[in-house]
Amino acid sequence: MWNLPKTAFLVFTGLVISSSALGDETAYSNQFDHRVTYRIGTSQYDDWMSFRASLPTSDVLSITVSGSRDLGGRSCSNPVIAQKIVDAMRAGAAQFLFGTTTLSLNCDDATSNTVRTWNTGSCGWLGDSNNLELNVGTNEKVCACSDNYTVRPGIRSNANWGGIAGPTCDAPSQIMTVTVNFGTDTVTVTDTDSDGVYDDHDFCADTALGAVVDGVGCSDAQVDADGDSVCDPDAASGGPSMCAGIDYCADTMNPEAIVPTVRLKHNRWALMTSNDSDFDTITRVNRRDSGKGRGRGRGRGKGSGSGRGPDRSYSVGDTAGCSCEQIIEAQGLGKGHAKFGCSSGALDDWLELMH
Repeated sequence: MWNLPKTAFLVFTGLVISSSALGDETAYSNQFDHRVTYRIGTSQYDDWMSFRASLPTSDVLSITVSGSRDLGGRSCSNPVIAQKIVDAMRAGAAQFLFGTTTLSLNCDDATSNTVRTWNTGSCGWLGDSNNLELNVGTNEKVCACSDNYTVRPGIRSNANWGGIAGPTCDAPSQIMTVTVNFGTDTVTVTDTDSDGVYDDHDFCADTALGAVVDGVGCSDAQVDADGDSVCDPDAASGGPSMCAGIDYCADTMNPEAIVPTVRLKHNRWALMTSNDSDFDTITRVNRRDSGKGRGRGRGRGKGSGSGRGPDRSYSVGDTAGCSCEQIIEAQGLGKGHAKFGCSSGALDDWLELMH
């Protein structure tokens, strides 16, 4: 059996409830040994059931998964989300749905300023609501083998009880701990903009009432003001729609307000389709195939015929959030670009400048 040095830290097993100036704390902590299966009657299994049943129904402040392989562990310090995680743990797994996720929420860790995904679900014998798994990672699935933070003492069917900061199947001997901090008379939490994220954890203040937000309290409008899927330079997060990159052109319009002033030509580009981040172009087509000399297309020369077109594509993500007319203004391009759309050469030059 593997043993920890007694001088390393205090080792305790079972269910512990304590109080401090910062509130009350309940914790599950137990030694798990390599390739040992734990069933009803063992402290690892029984204490996990008692711990879950005793979890607070209100006033949860945070939850932390840690252990001998990572004493600090990973925490969810958003009280609203932490309470939902605790409620899901107390409720247990779906009895007849093996490997099913019952809860999946993003939560920020105040100590590391990192947003991670917390999941609960079933992993173990079918028909056993006690086979609950708790894991913390990045879009981690339940009942999976990974190198992450997973606690599943109720699995019973095998020795894959989880693991901390390493393999969660066939894991090395270690201590696994789940700590819940709850209730305090000395801490006041507020949610000024009523977006469901407390001010201490809210990266975006003054969210519009009713707006959908991500785990750190930011709506799409607060991180991508012009809605072009490219993040504003000072964006605190990606928002619910997960914008990406840095937007060098504010107030991008799609469709563009001016370009093209005459018509869009072959191998010329402009934003002309609402809610579409791809630049439009025109594709040459075979008259015998389509009865037309030209057709509208986007991206890689797609259009209303089998003819030839530019073997390339552009999006506002490529152009750092800028439309053709914004590129014309920034680069001082000639009138031809305004009349018929930006040429491929002009866009290529802009991409090289941006990247």
